[in-house]
Amino acid sequence: MFLQLPTNLQPDVLAQLREMHRFNHRSVGRRMELGLNALERALLYADECNPRSGLARLDPRIQRSIDHLLAHLTDPPSLEALAAVAGLSRSRFAKLFEEQVAETPGQFLEQHRLLRVKRLLEYTSQTLQDIAEQMGFSSPFYLSLRFKHRFGLSPRDYRQRYVERKAT
Repeated sequence: MFLQLPTNLQPDVLAQLREMHRFNHRSVGRRMELGLNALERALLYADECNPRSGLARLDPRIQRSIDHLLAHLTDPPSLEALAAVAGLSRSRFAKLFEEQVAETPGQFLEQHRLLRVKRLLEYTSQTLQDIAEQMGFSSPFYLSLRFKHRFGLSPRDYRQRYVERKAT
């Protein structure tokens, strides 16, 4: 299959391929892994225009609203604001978003906020209170409930297991 990259994606893909090449010719530890990560990023960029990819099938208005929502995870815009970004009425936006993404904007938002919480638990020593405030959850208790529902572990247990796994 031949994939024609749009002009706006070409610099990103090329930069990642150059990065892969650069790691291949360095004598640093993990050069193979770093090179493969760069290759994976190049392929992920290219997948955005792959006609067989789910991303390519997204209505551009929904893609714009998703980009806007992901850029504002900690202070999420209202449904009305997202609909305005998409240039649609609130009801049409909600229906089209669910058709395209297979979940409501609220579900999408919570999923991505919880993924960010997961990373904060892994890479910071912030308290659950601080993380809840930062990510816009009403309380650490509510965050803990949603996190456990999504990942099957409390945030505390998740962080502890992550630290233990990282130590081995």
